[in-house]
Amino acid sequence: MAFWSLRRGASSRSVQGTAAVELEPALEPIQVFLVDRIISGLIAPEGERVTDLLTARRGIRVQVDGGKWEHVDVAEILLVAPPPHASQRRIHRARRRVELSLPPYTVTGTAHMPPGTQLDPFVLRAGRSVIPVTGAWVRVEGDASTDQHLDVAILSVHAIDHARELLSAM
Repeated sequence: MAFWSLRRGASSRSVQGTAAVELEPALEPIQVFLVDRIISGLIAPEGERVTDLLTARRGIRVQVDGGKWEHVDVAEILLVAPPPHASQRRIHRARRRVELSLPPYTVTGTAHMPPGTQLDPFVLRAGRSVIPVTGAWVRVEGDASTDQHLDVAILSVHAIDHARELLSAM
């Protein structure tokens, strides 16, 4: 009797033929910016957006060099460069060109905010935990080696120290 025959009624695709390979989670690149360092590695989002993981306050597990997994608490995260993807759950928002300070980082880009939301860190904290910024330039004052351009940066609202609008609403 074959091993798979021992599982009566097994109907999951994961146990039939070559579909068992699908049990391995798909890993995607990510960068997590903390006060004292930047963690670059891989994440297994398992169908969820990084925005959802941060909003749910579950933290993020990042596979770093050597295959070791590191858990990063949401409270420590200043911003995240998520894996690239086209989400079907994207919500259209008002766009504003902004400069946001999350010491030691300064992020310049286009913030996507609910209509009518003020760009004041105190007001933002009242209703949101993260804010997406596209076309983001991330820099550290006095350290040009850390400057980088990100297609999307997800900023933790709790970490925003100063915010200013650069141009009128787009």
